[in-house]
Amino acid sequence: SVSSRAGFLSTGDQAAKGNYGLLDQIQALRWTSENIAAFGGDPLRITVFGSGAGASCVNLLTLSHYSEGNRWSNSTKGLFQRAIAMSGTALSSWAVSFQPAKYARMLARKVGCNLEDTVELVSCLQRKHYKELVDQDIQPARYHIAFGPVIDGDVIPDDPQILMEQGEFLNYDIMLGVNQGEGLKFVELIVDNENGVQANDFDYAVSSFVDDLYGYPEGKDILRETIKFMYTDWADRHNPETRRKTLLALFTDHQWVAPAVATADLHSSFGSPTYFYAFYHHCQTEQ
Repeated sequence: SVSSRAGFLSTGDQAAKGNYGLLDQIQALRWTSENIAAFGGDPLRITVFGSGAGASCVNLLTLSHYSEGNRWSNSTKGLFQRAIAMSGTALSSWAVSFQPAKYARMLARKVGCNLEDTVELVSCLQRKHYKELVDQDIQPARYHIAFGPVIDGDVIPDDPQILMEQGEFLNYDIMLGVNQGEGLKFVELIVDNENGVQANDFDYAVSSFVDDLYGYPEGKDILRETIKFMYTDWADRHNPETRRKTLLALFTDHQWVAPAVATADLHSSFGSPTYFYAFYHHCQTEQ
């Protein structure tokens, strides 16, 4: 386990480029690559592993040219050779912040640093006590993040989807996986009822899901009805508990399963070693 900064503040320009947490992780991997042999390890068999947000960071590291080698030792072997991403990828909707400057300015306004010049804005934020900054409630759009990795043209040179389609992570063996029922927290945000989901609550949940993710595009009604159709168990459609299970499947599929499957498909399409698992084990409680 390595420590890295959790904050990724970015103004979208040179004042604060962002991705500081990823750079911390890269530096830790650089140290590991250079020194692991002294501890009996093999610098040619380093694996990075992460879960959730850590998994998306692992995936982003495979897309960064900073991971390809060590500039200080002129090594071209790469900082790691294998990657495990559990419950998250760079394609997850919450993996990358696509509006970092917007949220940086929201934070600045809340702490009295509403300055037009971004250099002055960052300087003002740096003079604030850390507690004043972390106490601020900056709410991103649902299923997205306010502060996180950004496409800076350097550490992350382009949209992760584009980088994957270009085969930017072919040098790595990758294992991806998902767990059953990962979308439970989203179901509980909408319906706090262990006895199941009523029909009107199900309709509301699907409508909110479409609105929060896609805004108001043309064809929104068709999209909403298609999702309702696909995530209705027609053999048991009047059962509230069945509705709860299908709603859980919707959130799990969109936020975890689909991004993982898409990432695995893109990686394997270039012939690179790719492994996928789905964890469905039910723990037995002691009587």
